[in-house]
Amino acid sequence: MTEQQGQISTNAVGVIDFDVLSAGTETTVIPVAASDGVVSRGFLYARGGERTVVVVVSHPRGDMSRHYAAPAVLEAGYAFYVPQPRSLNNDVDCEHERLLLDLAAGLSHLKNERGYEKIVLLGNSGDGSLLAFYQQQASTTPPGRLTDTAAGEPLDLNAVEMPSADGLVLIAAHPGQGSDLPPEQRPPVLAAMAATPDGAILATRTLHRATNPDNNDSEQVHDCGRYATAQRYWSYGIYAASEAGQPDRGVEIVTRMSHQMIYLGHPADALGLLDVAAKKAALPATRALVASQTGRVHAALGDEQSAERHLGAADDLVAGDLGDVPEWVAYFDAAEHAGARAVSARDLTGIGRPRRASDHFTDALALRRPGFDRVKVMDRIGLAAALFTEGEPEQAAAQAHQALDEAARVDSTLVASRFNTLLDAARPYQTAAVDEVRTRAADLAAARPTTVAA
Repeated sequence: MTEQQGQISTNAVGVIDFDVLSAGTETTVIPVAASDGVVSRGFLYARGGERTVVVVVSHPRGDMSRHYAAPAVLEAGYAFYVPQPRSLNNDVDCEHERLLLDLAAGLSHLKNERGYEKIVLLGNSGDGSLLAFYQQQASTTPPGRLTDTAAGEPLDLNAVEMPSADGLVLIAAHPGQGSDLPPEQRPPVLAAMAATPDGAILATRTLHRATNPDNNDSEQVHDCGRYATAQRYWSYGIYAASEAGQPDRGVEIVTRMSHQMIYLGHPADALGLLDVAAKKAALPATRALVASQTGRVHAALGDEQSAERHLGAADDLVAGDLGDVPEWVAYFDAAEHAGARAVSARDLTGIGRPRRASDHFTDALALRRPGFDRVKVMDRIGLAAALFTEGEPEQAAAQAHQALDEAARVDSTLVASRFNTLLDAARPYQTAAVDEVRTRAADLAAARPTTVAA
């Protein structure tokens, strides 16, 4: 439906509404069907001839069809599109993952049917987090997109056509639904959820969001350097694991927290967390994980005897039958334990008790399964640093260059921090190959600055 109009109204009906649109503006109501069959609609404002750029504003549940920015955008020569998602005026059934389906359908229509060449997302208030979420998923190459909702329900965005925007503008953007509830109020709310008839289901869904390896908020914020936020996510996950009757899963989350303490240079705090985890670990896989990481922490503290005792216990468990390993701890295997052995040897070497850390890093690289690209880069950086320490600079430089090639394809603060350790190990050597490593590592550090050495 298209109509041509000059004035839409003389008085705005809301605080964000426009009063009038320029003469000659056409308003077109566009129904679209999302990939799951749900039909929604969008409003397209155009003055004619705007076939290059369209500005898009939406909201998870609010009506933005009369957004105050529309007149100025049209005057600037751009079209203005307002998709209204399925959850309009509905907080109860507002699932952001499903809203992406509506946005994708609307933007596909603009590209494929209307011929717009450029899409600019305008995120205002709650629209900011929604459109940023859309763009993050749209710019992710399948199969890397989400495959389920926050509740763990199947929703494969890899199968959806999601046009990537050419620009994102944020105006007073809301940080997202997860920030609505103050952190200190979240544990009581989880407790209230757990007391309902569906409490176990709700706790499991919360646990899934906090810790699932494929949809893991805590690991993502840790990896980009937001350490306190990661700790909060892990704390909620531990509580939810308890309410869901999965104590070993809580143990696994504690090992993540302890790993962060090691990374930040607080091994004594890490050991305290692992002592708690060891008392509750029942599954062979979680017992092996705790033992391996505990040995690593003792090595960082310089306690060689305790380190070997715990690492040896992990050796026996990993070499034996771990039984039916749950998917949430399946990442811990012989390769991961070899990595713990490697950093333990590195730390002991650093305090005057030499070990061949390079042998363990080589084992870890050989044992890594497909899909562990970030960890493989860190293994290779560790191997290069170990070879420098062990007096083999030529081999070290070769491994370092390969690690730098691989690191360029991995966006990770943790990976960048590993190069600080590598540069320390390379300090005694002054050769052309090593100087080139320094230059390339410095370029990477400038692009992803971090002061942490790990």
